[in-house]
Amino acid sequence: MLSVSYHVAKFRVNCASFRRFNATLAACGSTDGTKGGGVTAVNDTLSTMLARRDDYSTVYAYVLANVSVVDFDLVQVFLYNLMMSNNTSAVTTLLHVLFDTTPFKLSNEVWGCYVDNVCRNGNHLGAILIYHHLIDNHEFQAHKSCLVSENNVIPFLISPHMLQTLATIFHHNRDPGRCHGILHYFKRFYSYSKNKSVYKSLKISVVEAYASIEDVPNALKSFRSLASCFRGASAPDNWGLLNGVLKNSAIVNYKFRRNAIKQNLKLGLPYPSDIVSDLDAIQLQNPSVYDPVIEKNVYTTPETGHIPLLNGSLEIGDLPYFSKLITNHTKDLLRQSGIESIVPFIKSNHSIMHIFVVKALCELGLAKKAFLVLKTFPSSYSLVSPSKLVKDDGFIILLNYLKSNGGDIEIVHEIAKHYDLIHKHINLSSKIYGHILSALLASPQCSIDDLAVHLRKFNANSYIYLNEDDHEKFLTIIPDANAYPFVKSM
Repeated sequence: MLSVSYHVAKFRVNCASFRRFNATLAACGSTDGTKGGGVTAVNDTLSTMLARRDDYSTVYAYVLANVSVVDFDLVQVFLYNLMMSNNTSAVTTLLHVLFDTTPFKLSNEVWGCYVDNVCRNGNHLGAILIYHHLIDNHEFQAHKSCLVSENNVIPFLISPHMLQTLATIFHHNRDPGRCHGILHYFKRFYSYSKNKSVYKSLKISVVEAYASIEDVPNALKSFRSLASCFRGASAPDNWGLLNGVLKNSAIVNYKFRRNAIKQNLKLGLPYPSDIVSDLDAIQLQNPSVYDPVIEKNVYTTPETGHIPLLNGSLEIGDLPYFSKLITNHTKDLLRQSGIESIVPFIKSNHSIMHIFVVKALCELGLAKKAFLVLKTFPSSYSLVSPSKLVKDDGFIILLNYLKSNGGDIEIVHEIAKHYDLIHKHINLSSKIYGHILSALLASPQCSIDDLAVHLRKFNANSYIYLNEDDHEKFLTIIPDANAYPFVKSM
């Protein structure tokens, strides 16, 4: 099965053939000698219009007026011409008419060109057309059988990066259902571990799509699924060893499935519920029979448990719609249950939720409550060190808020003290201290003592960078630049 990128490349090679074909048709004056004179005249006229490169609107109107008799090869030439002019909306409308009223079939090469064109132009209606013909085919859905649980109308594969672009189009157009469909298609045909950046992007699109329609339950559910894909604070030291376990899970799952089929076992009882596929209609009728349908991209075994695939952790910038949703939801929680409800809310979702909550509280003007959350929520995770659990992003968000509001020297000192405490006064981040100094410098009451107490923790082997304005303020308070040569301007 070939990918869309192959068909785009092949179609580009065949563009010259299309043009030669068009010219030949114009010279010969007929597209099909077996057709009646009226049909022949229609197609002669269309081929002449294409050869003369008549105005697109004129050709478009002519094709629509004669849609039942036009030669489909000529129509494909015209569709290609429209795509080359980036007139994606016109192509989409014409394809709808052709698919709905004629037996027209678009060649794989032209489909590939159309997918490329839609993705480059971010066309939502075009993306919907692609989805219902190439990803979750409408004909399969109309004639769905319990004997076939997966869409088998797949003319060719759409490449991972095209899927990523289509999902982005859908999430910006508040369409979580189709984002889910693309993720399912990706899971079926591609490897998560070989396409990690695309996998991450598709999972983000699902969360963002739900957030954009303010569907809090589904947005949180999708967020938990996304957050659990990251290794984050729970990452073991030896990821090389665990990567070996991840690869080994494929053969373990293969052997389990093979034995289950041989012995007609019940549906995968040793597996966690989160990786067991839904029962189809046959399974519901006879639940004692093992479901032999292959579940793709399963990286869990009864022995290994959950194995996250993505390095690092989520960041605020990954989920702008979701961040806005959490701000509104946090406001509701505070109104209904008070600050006491915030830590349980974080705990019930995922530890990384704390950075979104801190941002939400800052946007609501509650910096002291945001700092309280940073200090208290790690106690809910007794097995994880606070230095790994509390992300630098949470401190940076809080310090940036304080800076933008004129600085509060007392709370900035408390933040610095707490940061030192959870890191046990070692491996302190010069980046964090750059934000600490900037927050202090934002206050008119900032003195040399306020700065010096933090500068003494560093030496010439590390550098603290301030923006140009903050560096000038720093030099007005500490005129001797040589005293702290590691404080530099960006």
